[in-house]
Amino acid sequence: MALILTIDDSMFMRKKMISMLKEDGHEILEAEDGFKGLKMANSYKPDCILLDLIMPEMDGLKVLKALQESGSEIPVIVVSADIQETVQKRCLELGACAFINKPPKKDELRKALDKALSLKKEPLRYLTAAQMDALKELFNIGIGRAAGILNEMTNLHIHLEVPFIKVLSHEEIKKEVEELGSFRVSAVRLGFKGPFSGTAALVFPPDSALKLVAVLTGEEPGTPDLDSVRAGTLSEVGNIVLNGIMGSIGNILDQHISYSIPTYIEDTIDNLLALNGPLKNTIVILARTRFSIEQLQVEGNILLLFEVGSFDALIAAVDKIR
Repeated sequence: MALILTIDDSMFMRKKMISMLKEDGHEILEAEDGFKGLKMANSYKPDCILLDLIMPEMDGLKVLKALQESGSEIPVIVVSADIQETVQKRCLELGACAFINKPPKKDELRKALDKALSLKKEPLRYLTAAQMDALKELFNIGIGRAAGILNEMTNLHIHLEVPFIKVLSHEEIKKEVEELGSFRVSAVRLGFKGPFSGTAALVFPPDSALKLVAVLTGEEPGTPDLDSVRAGTLSEVGNIVLNGIMGSIGNILDQHISYSIPTYIEDTIDNLLALNGPLKNTIVILARTRFSIEQLQVEGNILLLFEVGSFDALIAAVDKIR
């Protein structure tokens, strides 16, 4: 049995979910708005939160952000009528462990709750708000360096989206990467080793990759010559950009990092970041940002994956500079 906090401005929906939950013997707390819900979460430390998104004054996204910034370890299941894919992705970025459409089905709610409660029991490490802030700034500096390099290469403005960082179990990382899309991509992958290890990747949709190569080489789009220089050109670009990112991070942390030879790959994105090592009781940190070059209609992703065994070393290095 568990203590469940449901945050929803609809009394009808709260009663519906409470009825379902009490059938399984759970103890229930309820809040009719985000402000009250946050206070109850801090006071009672529930085992799980069921959170609505569309609420007056303080909506569910603001509640998720406040919980993330406070370093909360409480699993959150979003239960919402707003089923837009972008909204669901934003909820996951802010730390929600599941998303259920309203009205929730009993079996679906029970399955999501079982997963959330099992996550709370796992011996996972969580980042404090200060550690998360430091990591985000490190990544910001690294991708800022990457944007500068791409700007020098193309002489065009590189638009960067706000990056996000997630701490995941080894088993969760595959699902997280799959959510980026199962389509084929053109990518450059670079392994790095040192006190912490992992994989960095520069990832493009195939058409964006060709447009960028055309600009960098002066070859005409659609010609055989362009296709023949694609792998070599992107490998060189990826090597410079990814080394720039990891070099910036290593310099700030005062840690020596070595790199593998960059590999050009055309594959589905979930195969790009294959993990090594055992699956049980391990921690992975995933950092990602999206960038675009509007004039060329080029877009891509920069991904960093700090693998098994790297968590403690990375956080220790971060704590030294805070």
